[in-house]
Amino acid sequence: MSPTPAGEPHPLDAATMLKPIAPGTLRGHTSQAYWNFAGPYGGITAAVMLRAALESGERLGDPVSLTVNYCAAVAPGPFDISARNVRTNKSTQHWSLELSQTGQGVANTATAVFALRRPTWSHFPARRPEAGAPEDSPVVATGGMSAWLARYRFRFVGNGSAFGAGDAEAPADARSVGWMEDMPERRLDFVSLAALADAFFARIFHVRRRFFPIATISMTTYFHVSAEELAAVEAGPVLGVADGRAFTRGISDQTGELWSRGGRLLATTHQIVYYRD
Repeated sequence: MSPTPAGEPHPLDAATMLKPIAPGTLRGHTSQAYWNFAGPYGGITAAVMLRAALESGERLGDPVSLTVNYCAAVAPGPFDISARNVRTNKSTQHWSLELSQTGQGVANTATAVFALRRPTWSHFPARRPEAGAPEDSPVVATGGMSAWLARYRFRFVGNGSAFGAGDAEAPADARSVGWMEDMPERRLDFVSLAALADAFFARIFHVRRRFFPIATISMTTYFHVSAEELAAVEAGPVLGVADGRAFTRGISDQTGELWSRGGRLLATTHQIVYYRD
């Protein structure tokens, strides 16, 4: 795996680049490198919304949660993000964000919560599943699907190998475990974590073992590390664990965990997803 050529921004950084155009308003541009079927990959939208708050001079501490509501597909071209600091307390800060386009109106809304992480008693009851080394699992072939898939490398562990095999007589397991990493390689930060939180394939793809028209309606990501802790995480793949609990009347849920190779829980995510059968 080759790093980004010297002097060139990583595709993720290029896709989330923002320029202030007025107080509280930043302008970006969609990237074909992260294009999905009908618009940008949802993870890149989450990442650019988070970056809008991260780059504000008013920002307090580190992000602890991000909720993105996908109201409509983002059209190719420029977009504006309004970022408003709703309230700052002693330890927490709340942001409201909107992504809009001229002639299209609001496409996405988001809320982000930041906090000063202080030294306290800690406990980690969650445990990373056994998955072996990333190199022990085969790379998933994603060529010819969506452009954004080329921005990641996926390696399923165990039952994920049946993904895309076609309808089974009975629904398959919604749970999957697999290694994921940016392509080309990139050190983890909150922007890349926000994007990776949506890199899990829709659970209905695993349950039915084939593709369906789907769209994320809303996604919340919780970050469980500080900036310093995240900077200390080893480079390379993270382990993703995803599951689903209900598929009914065109709506399904999806949960996910992102673990470092060393066993640290970095983030958890929850989605509600539309599907058409």
